[in-house]
Amino acid sequence: MDTQTTGKCLVCGAVTRSRCSACATAGIDLFFCSPEHQRLVWPTHRSFCGPNAWPVVFPRLTQEEANHLISTLETPIARYIAAETWLQTPAVDMMKQRLGRQKTTAEIAADIRSVSDGAPADEVATSPQRSQTILLVARMFTVTDPSQSTTIPQAVLATLWQLVLALDQSRLIVSIPAHYELREARLLHRIACYQALECMALSRPYTWQPDSSRMQGAQSYRRPCLQALRAFAIEAFDEVFAYKLMVELEKSAPQTVAINR
Repeated sequence: MDTQTTGKCLVCGAVTRSRCSACATAGIDLFFCSPEHQRLVWPTHRSFCGPNAWPVVFPRLTQEEANHLISTLETPIARYIAAETWLQTPAVDMMKQRLGRQKTTAEIAADIRSVSDGAPADEVATSPQRSQTILLVARMFTVTDPSQSTTIPQAVLATLWQLVLALDQSRLIVSIPAHYELREARLLHRIACYQALECMALSRPYTWQPDSSRMQGAQSYRRPCLQALRAFAIEAFDEVFAYKLMVELEKSAPQTVAINR
């Protein structure tokens, strides 16, 4: 159980006593210096607020997300790697690398359905690590063309998963968020808030559009939020960790989400 009396706002870094009450009930203190700042990142924070806050549990895929992903499993996807380099490969091949190279496309589709809203609740409850691993991979491919159909929460969830995988591959933190220590969970919540601001500050026609005041707020607080995130990483981990995190954040930025081409 987290027992802080004060903390730094996840949006601007200001010291405050105000926290998210739902997350506090779940056992983790996440601070927001004002209702305005909490509302600013609510489109993303709500995915992890309350029972999903600690231990961290990523939301299931919607039926629409699952159906779309299954229908495009064998469609080549162009994914940004680095330095204007793109790699084209079917989503199913990349999912097999994580879920089992011997799996058939039908088995991968069944895995995807098992973590969607239509799946029996007891199936997820009996194998949380398996379900979160499937979500870890599936979320990377739920975003198609950001300029046409991606909502800001979807974009953040997809890029957040990419970052979780990258941090695991860099041996910084484990890949299953449900296994995070308290400091790692608090780090993930901060990253989610920062990436929400990044998405809202972009001039893309997302289907969910922030109003002008929210967009201006996102543009104003992106840098303070990143500075607060880096300061937290140094305090909770160390400067080497913070440096590596900044590198991975840049590589996994919202503008590099997978798109169909």
